Amino acid sequence: LLDIGRRYFDLEDRPQLNEIAEDARPFLRRSEHRYDVIMVDAYRQPYIPFYLTTKEFFEVVRNRLEPGGTVSVNVGHVPGSDALEKVLTATLRAAFGEDRVWRDPVDDTNTILLATNGDVDPVERLREVDVPADVRPLAIDAANRLEPGLGGGTVYTDDRAPVEWLIDASLAGVAR
Repeated sequence: LLDIGRRYFDLEDRPQLNEIAEDARPFLRRSEHRYDVIMVDAYRQPYIPFYLTTKEFFEVVRNRLEPGGTVSVNVGHVPGSDALEKVLTATLRAAFGEDRVWRDPVDDTNTILLATNGDVDPVERLREVDVPADVRPLAIDAANRLEPGLGGGTVYTDDRAPVEWLIDASLAGVAR
């Protein structure tokens, strides 16, 4: 995956980028380093490792962010189903706070969730971020799509995170 990122996403010669090819949860739990951004896209569609969907995992993520840092969670879903997004939003809110979770509904099968550990408005941050001119339109477009996270959903914990059942129910709904 790192080779793909270098080849197709221009990740060569980026000294500020810290590439890690390791299981996220044990790595973050062991690490003492803090990050400005943590991107969670370790899901193999349609399934998600349950231990990357829990309040305990997102608390570890929150604790590894610099003040004002942001976690980005890629949420793939079947068209018309927002159950997984609601669960992850509720779980992020349990770890980060009620007013610190936003959603970017990229398309009908993908939503990006953002949560911050500071009093940062992600819309303003995206509008003000210092990026190359060719990337600026993408940042503005994302800022214009951001909205508060959806309500509802159950908070998943290490003791109870039936994410496979949730996804199976969504797939069964599409099959019907």
